[in-house]
Amino acid sequence: MNNIVNFSELKRRDIKCIIFETKDGKMVVENDIEKINKELEVNSNVVIIYNPSQEQKKVIHETINRSFLKKGKEIKISPEDIILDLLPLLSNINMDYHRENPKDMEAIMEIIADPQPIFERTIIIIKDVMKEISSQYVSVINDIIEMPKEQREAFVKLNEPKLSEKELRKIEIQKELDELNKEDLVIVEDTII
Repeated sequence: MNNIVNFSELKRRDIKCIIFETKDGKMVVENDIEKINKELEVNSNVVIIYNPSQEQKKVIHETINRSFLKKGKEIKISPEDIILDLLPLLSNINMDYHRENPKDMEAIMEIIADPQPIFERTIIIIKDVMKEISSQYVSVINDIIEMPKEQREAFVKLNEPKLSEKELRKIEIQKELDELNKEDLVIVEDTII
């Protein structure tokens, strides 16, 4: 059998999956693009989960960076960051809640404490996307850690003009990376649901 993949098929799909409930209350997570398109034509009560674009991945990396810089060797994303930053970024869920508003945060905590099954499933998928990107991030950090010091410094210097202010902040922890072993970096999953 001659299995060949066309290059044109390797472009990122905008939609990762959809989540909906059938009339009999069954939860469905659909990944097939043809079935997704058919369901979107007839059902307006569908949660859409998007595959992150490069720009969205940058936002996810910034969220991870904030967490890494706050917690040292652990990457721990708070439930608030997942719900307020990543949920509206990666889904069609309208989020009119703000971190600065205590009433909004109280409402979010109420939803977390007693969520609908469709929300639970949505969060699981969002966390899977985040874990995949986090794993890639940790892999890159580990690759940088393993570089000889001179090569690592050259890498940073070469990439410095392309880096944002937040990424330049990461460079400030370069000396700390010299002291870290790659085994010290762990992703800690914070429980939402």
